[in-house]
Amino acid sequence: MKHYAAPRVVEDRYAVQRRYVRHPIRVPLAVRTQGAANPLLSRAGDISEGGVSFGSPVALALGVTVDIEIPVHHSRFKLTGTVTSCTALGDGTFRVGLSFVEPGTAFKMKLAEQVLRIEELRETLSAQRGQAVTTREAAQVWVEQYAKSFGDLVPG
Repeated sequence: MKHYAAPRVVEDRYAVQRRYVRHPIRVPLAVRTQGAANPLLSRAGDISEGGVSFGSPVALALGVTVDIEIPVHHSRFKLTGTVTSCTALGDGTFRVGLSFVEPGTAFKMKLAEQVLRIEELRETLSAQRGQAVTTREAAQVWVEQYAKSFGDLVPG
């Protein structure tokens, strides 16, 4: 008779501490530590009103201030944040958590704007295809349509 261990429950130990809901998103971004000549090109892992997480080939020290650029439609949205976590991953890279210095109205408006643009695109695609298109599908199409405008931010 074989005995199997009970499934392991993985808890998010920081969920209670978070004030903002996280949204998984895979958009390109450029990260520049203050004083650095060249930005680190990466992709966001998730984003919220309060911060963003992204992958990095190098560890970033806690408390370091960084500037990031995120493509938002036909422009680049620039934000400043502070490194609040940096976790080593099994592949030798790091997951960095960044807290925005001033999470405020401007960021909320840009995020809302993109949600609205994706919803508009979803409705247009649904009409064109004659069938319902999910928000996820519309978001993917949006990224594919506008990613070329931000090619220099996409990691190679």
